Amino acid sequence: MSAYQPQLRSVPDARKAPVPLLPVFLVLFVFLAYGGIAGSVAALYNAVALRRLKLIVAALGAALLSLACSFAIVVGAEALGWGAYAFVVLQLTYVGIGALLGWQQWAHVRGHDFLEGTQVPVLQGFLALFVLQWVLSHQVKVALLIPWVLLNGS
Repeated sequence: MSAYQPQLRSVPDARKAPVPLLPVFLVLFVFLAYGGIAGSVAALYNAVALRRLKLIVAALGAALLSLACSFAIVVGAEALGWGAYAFVVLQLTYVGIGALLGWQQWAHVRGHDFLEGTQVPVLQGFLALFVLQWVLSHQVKVALLIPWVLLNGS
């Protein structure tokens, strides 16, 4: 192997999705604003549009991981009497899971861009998410961020 031979092992082959993709930053914002389940659905949209089984499995795994983490954090915080800190820890967990999914999707979305595929404009996507945040009721936002509230009934 020559010293100047390119090494493309870590770069996936590019695929152009038939629909506009969500930018990775927008997926991360969905994780932050709406929680792990909604963020995983946004990541799943990109994965299905790109027809990548590895990304689909990762998005579904992130949804299950988010659900398990929300349960563990809420139950653990209540048991320790740290209920006020549970939300902050939960948000940090969601951002961490979203960052991992974003890191995994980054090269695939970049390949889509290289093939002149379209993306949802970042500014319009952020504005739509902010309007949705304003329109949704408080109960819906809490249920999205902490899905165990639906099961617990409180």
